[in-house]
Amino acid sequence: MSKKLSENDRMQAYGIAAMYEVMDLLGWDIGRYTTYKYECGLSYLWERLRSDPDGFARLSGNELFWMWWKNHWYLRESEWLRFCRRAYCKPDLYSALGTQFGRRTTYLVMNNPYELARGKTINSRQLEESYTRFMVPTLQQIRA
Repeated sequence: MSKKLSENDRMQAYGIAAMYEVMDLLGWDIGRYTTYKYECGLSYLWERLRSDPDGFARLSGNELFWMWWKNHWYLRESEWLRFCRRAYCKPDLYSALGTQFGRRTTYLVMNNPYELARGKTINSRQLEESYTRFMVPTLQQIRA
């Protein structure tokens, strides 16, 4: 009898598969990929809390922040992968994504932590609303 996967297990498996697909499309290894994701998380948080170094220190070491960050990273990556898949179906319209340089460029732009913090990229509004809803109370709770 085969064991059914829970929704959480399926999402985790999909996230891992997507991560490897992203790394393949970018030509990155696991070290470069995870370092980039981590550094972007820190940079994003610094941009949000530049005037609050204590808040930055507390939230950057908080597991809830990193779970939140990885969730939003996954959402952006899913969108980026859909964009890349469309490029393979219609290469004339998406010629830049036909090269590794083009894919890296669009990936870096989509995940630019400075622009994300300023609300200047795709999903910025969603990210801002989620940050206000989840991270602001988390920081308040950490300080209490």
